[in-house]
Amino acid sequence: MNLRPKKRVYTALSVLLLSCSLNIAVVDSAFAQKASLEQCQKLQKKIARLTSLRRGGGNAIRMETWRQQRKRYEHQFREYRCRTHGKLLRVKN
Repeated sequence: MNLRPKKRVYTALSVLLLSCSLNIAVVDSAFAQKASLEQCQKLQKKIARLTSLRRGGGNAIRMETWRQQRKRYEHQFREYRCRTHGKLLRVKN
């Protein structure tokens, strides 16, 4: 009695798992939020402020807190697809 599954079963399962993961990725990107220009500008200012604070230095706890906050804002910036605003987000001198 041979208990090993056939090669076709493994192939079918791998194709099924791959297609499910691709479907989830497509659905997830379709429901990604898009922020307004004002929201994106606020996030960009917060990121710039935290970058400036970190460059100024400080004790280790503050630096780590600022780094985590900046990372969170950068994640939101990407999640809200703020890059779609392109040139409008460039810093004016």
